Amino acid sequence: MNITILQRRWRVERPRAITCDGEPQHGDCDSPKKPGKAIRIIRDLTDRVELETFLHEMLHAADWTKDETWVECVAFDIS
Repeated sequence: MNITILQRRWRVERPRAITCDGEPQHGDCDSPKKPGKAIRIIRDLTDRVELETFLHEMLHAADWTKDETWVECVAFDIS
C-alpha cells in the first residue's frame, strides 16, 4: 500500500519487528527527502496501538521538524 502526505508518497510496510538502537519500536518513518521512502508499522498491534502508531508516523511524514514529544502527544490525543 502507498499513501500520499503533502504531495509526497510513502510505501507502507508491515514487518514483524522494528528496532532502533537495539530497542523494539512499533513503527518508524523515513525522511520526506529520502528516495523510495517508507513508513513501517509492525504487525499484530492492538487496534488502538496500531491507530496511534499510524498517526504518529504520518505526523512525522507531514512535518519532519516536529519533536518526538509533540508527535507522541498529538497522535495519542487523535487516536
